[in-house]
Amino acid sequence: HIPSMIPYSLRQGFGLPTVQHQDAIYGYYFYRLLHRSRNCVLVYNTKTEGLQKGEPSRFIYQLQYDSDYLIDVINLGYKISPFPIRKITAKKSAKEISILSKYLRPEGASSMSPSALNTYLNCKLRFYFRYVEGMEEPENIDEEIESNVFGSIIHRTMEVLYKDFEGQTIGKDQIDQIRKDKKKVGESVDKSFAKEYFAKPSLTEGDLRGKNLIIRKVIEKYVYGILAFDSSTAPFRIISLEKKYSWELTSLKMGRKISLGGYIDRLDEKNGSIRVIDYKTGRAKNDFKDMDDLFVTIPSQRNQAVFQTFLYSLILKKQYNFSNILPALFFVRNIYKPDFDYHIVRTENRTKTKVTGFGEYSEIFEEKLANTIDEMYDENIPFTQTEDTKTCVNCPYNAICMRKI
Repeated sequence: HIPSMIPYSLRQGFGLPTVQHQDAIYGYYFYRLLHRSRNCVLVYNTKTEGLQKGEPSRFIYQLQYDSDYLIDVINLGYKISPFPIRKITAKKSAKEISILSKYLRPEGASSMSPSALNTYLNCKLRFYFRYVEGMEEPENIDEEIESNVFGSIIHRTMEVLYKDFEGQTIGKDQIDQIRKDKKKVGESVDKSFAKEYFAKPSLTEGDLRGKNLIIRKVIEKYVYGILAFDSSTAPFRIISLEKKYSWELTSLKMGRKISLGGYIDRLDEKNGSIRVIDYKTGRAKNDFKDMDDLFVTIPSQRNQAVFQTFLYSLILKKQYNFSNILPALFFVRNIYKPDFDYHIVRTENRTKTKVTGFGEYSEIFEEKLANTIDEMYDENIPFTQTEDTKTCVNCPYNAICMRKI
């Protein structure tokens, strides 16, 4: 290529240098350099990138096919393969068991939460990193609200709106009065936003901007949706809001007591049933196949929300002697649908059955839970990685496990 504005035909017609002339000059330089050489090494890169084709020069072909020189062609390419990924396990020594004793009674004072148990069932190694070694999962500082904070704001807003009615029966008129008081609802959302996202008592000017302003509107819309649904099902008695409940489970093999507990979003009573209500902001999934389905070690196959609500129901039944317990999942994304239903559904052989009471599942759930606890404290069973590598994509420890994509 000759950097010139004069076309090839004019250059040739007026005797100006052309591409062929330039090629001839390069050919002269190349062979002149080789004129007195005894040994010459020519290297070219086979990598194709952009407009570069990664082929040998025409001069290399000329030497190879049109000369009497002795030509040796050596391919220096080599195959690159990743290191084999080894499975990582963490053995349980006396040290690990000692750390886990903080959940045991009487020596410990902590309660194992449903999220910790869900983590253990999903990936025992992640449980080890987080709850045994104490490696805190990093908090992502982002201008946008993450899903867990989104849910926390809704939980706190509903707590603020219903706090005055805790321990009382609330009727349709009272809920409708809250719905009409747009100022109160807006202030409750703002107060919850400030607490959960900005970690301060109230918002200041300029706190909400961009996408967060839109998210606030979405949260407010969901709150009105919950109030509208509650109004249609009122009256009911609010027993507690965001209150911690715990219970000491006796393991089957160890014979030791382990404390299990967590905060229930809302506990109320309606038509003689105690509703264990858990607000969920994610994709609606309220079904499970059988009790084994809640304890499988493949996260994509188990319903963690149902497991959590069932665990709360077991705690209420065993420790607080509640009867007629109804686990309920409020998926707020579906709150405006006319067929919205908070019941958990058992799906077996294409037959769907609503869970209208926890009683029939209590005994087998407790047994499987006790087996899980025994496995957790068994020194012969190490902390292993999950086989479901899809869940490793968003795991904060995937670099340690060499499963980071």
